Amino acid sequence: MSDHLNIHRKLENLSKEANEAKARWDEHVSAPYSRAYEAAHKKFQSVLNEDKKSKQQALDLAFLALSLCGGALLTSAFATTARVALADAMLNYICKRNLTRVFKTVAFIENSAATQFVLGEVWNMLKTRGMASAKRDIETKFNSPAKLLSDEPWRVDSALKEFTEQAKNSVKAMVGHVASNSKLSIEDRGRIYKGLINSPFFAPPDKSPYKEEILAQEIEFTMYLNLIIDSDFVQKRKGGRTSIGVSPSAADYPKNIGFGRGYHQKIGYNRIGQTIIDRINVLHKSLYKAESKFIDSGYLGETMNKEIILRAESLLAKIGDRSDIYRQKYAPLIVDKRVQKIS
Repeated sequence: MSDHLNIHRKLENLSKEANEAKARWDEHVSAPYSRAYEAAHKKFQSVLNEDKKSKQQALDLAFLALSLCGGALLTSAFATTARVALADAMLNYICKRNLTRVFKTVAFIENSAATQFVLGEVWNMLKTRGMASAKRDIETKFNSPAKLLSDEPWRVDSALKEFTEQAKNSVKAMVGHVASNSKLSIEDRGRIYKGLINSPFFAPPDKSPYKEEILAQEIEFTMYLNLIIDSDFVQKRKGGRTSIGVSPSAADYPKNIGFGRGYHQKIGYNRIGQTIIDRINVLHKSLYKAESKFIDSGYLGETMNKEIILRAESLLAKIGDRSDIYRQKYAPLIVDKRVQKIS
């Protein structure tokens, strides 16, 4: 069999293999992750004892969990894609707190998380092989999953399955572009095949990496941590109350000005409530075998302060670091050595 015919058949077979890869990602990652997320979200809402929060708040929670919890390359690739597609909403969320170090770990080359997930090294070849149209075609295929998450942030399952559907379609589109490009040499076709078959998309886990109950607890815990870091506000004598858009560790974090009844501005904190505090402490002990409570209400009831917010930020970073260890062990990220800070 000639090399040309051999490569042609291998590329054609990728379409079938892409169907099988999508099925395994859905079965072993998307489905169990979605079940854990749904369980966490339901428990979170029942503890808060309120209806679903605003769409933007729900999107924040979904984005945080997908980025940090579970360590699956699929979920972090999707979260990074959503960050790019929903740039304003997501960047505002990341940058408003001290979370840039956490999210730096899921920044792919050129922020093209989805295409790196599917195409791997092929993505860089497209720039040098006269295949700009293929590059544009595949980039546009990943807009719909992010839009789906934006429209229905409570439906993580639908968004993840749409993401793997578009990943599968991107492989098939790439095969079509290669087949129709007569200028590609047999060597380049072979390199493209090798790059595709070695991409993360074609290496789904053989079984679910999750213990769903533990994953659900971790996701729920991130939701409470998010609640904590959003609890502070600045109260001005003239101008009312506004939320604080930076971490307490930032140099430009607001300060109290004046005191007593003569204050000009002061830092305050929204009450979280004892039921929520109790749940936070239960999860903290369960997940981290902690001896002490995450928030100790003491005899005077709830006391929120900057130290608790900083502790919440630190734990979010720890959750992200733990997920990165998992990703590096089982499915390494393709990350540029010059990974850019999110700013």
